[in-house]
Amino acid sequence: MKFWSATSFGLLVACLSFSGNAVHAGEEPLHTVDVTSASVVIDRAYKSMEGPGGLKKFKLAQDEKPELLWVTGGKVELFNAGTKTKQSKAQVCHANLRFDPRQFEAHNPNADLKHMTNQQVKLFSFVEGQPEIRLPKGFGIPVLSTKLFEFNFGTMNPAETKQPFSIQAGATFQYFRDSELKQELKPLFMRIVSMKVPVQKGAGHPANCPMLKEADFNDEETEDTAAPAEQSLKTINKNESGYEQAYHWMVPPGRHTYHYRLEKNNLRNLPFDTTIHYINAHLHPLAEFIELRDVTTGKSLFKGRVKNSKDGASITKLDSFSSKKGMPIYRDHEYELVCQYNNTTGHDIDAMALMFVYLLDKNFDRARLKSLMNI
Repeated sequence: MKFWSATSFGLLVACLSFSGNAVHAGEEPLHTVDVTSASVVIDRAYKSMEGPGGLKKFKLAQDEKPELLWVTGGKVELFNAGTKTKQSKAQVCHANLRFDPRQFEAHNPNADLKHMTNQQVKLFSFVEGQPEIRLPKGFGIPVLSTKLFEFNFGTMNPAETKQPFSIQAGATFQYFRDSELKQELKPLFMRIVSMKVPVQKGAGHPANCPMLKEADFNDEETEDTAAPAEQSLKTINKNESGYEQAYHWMVPPGRHTYHYRLEKNNLRNLPFDTTIHYINAHLHPLAEFIELRDVTTGKSLFKGRVKNSKDGASITKLDSFSSKKGMPIYRDHEYELVCQYNNTTGHDIDAMALMFVYLLDKNFDRARLKSLMNI
């Protein structure tokens, strides 16, 4: 995904506040960090992935000594910089909470947790149709309080505006202090599962992938290839079979279904068999659904449906999956991602489809970690 430059936009960490509204058993105190952006000018219509945005680095807590924290969710809103009234949720393209990328590359935070976690750089992505994330009760992502994080966001504006206006982004992230817990939380880590579509012949990067149709279920009609969207021209890569593929692609008018058999760098490289406890997704307007399927068993694991605005310019609701019991996933199974778009316009539209999958981290040993780190 594209991340927006911070050169023109600044964000301020507004406050570190305490909330007594505990949401987990035992009435543990829930802590929040509020991040508020500087104003961003919206002066015209912006499609998904095209609007202005910014980023800011911050810490969840201001501790001098490391303490174990459990991140459990967050929420992102846009509001008018002048009137302070809330803006339409349709103007939230995406917003992310992630570890500071430079620090993550130089020194992976998982090493600080004695390699007991499998968390990657990104923790949460908030998107149009789902500006709020709440992990299931009793679950969280373990991090250290001294780690630096980054909040980045991008906007969209489906309709032309008669007069420029300024908006701000506000984000609230929630966490628990391990030292205050009366009941242990279960650790999760996130993996991104992205749809990749083989690049169409004659689209500038000739390729074709017959493997795509081999993954079909129930003789569904599916697309072999697609033209890459402009934002994917620099990120086209080759799959395991040597075919070129794109993360963003163009959908012609009409209803089209796309299948992608997951490669080894997706759910097939998990360190162990485990369970999925939360899924949210990211699609573009006029998508109808995204689905994760177990090819080995022939079963659908999760199908997230999309509700679009009446004019088809934005997503108003996007299904998510949340479960305390969890859904089993196996290293030796084959998995497939499926999505469907219904392009009701008279021209090609750009598309993407991915899932953020949160899995139980069986490597994490809370008691051993606290003993090793003396925290």
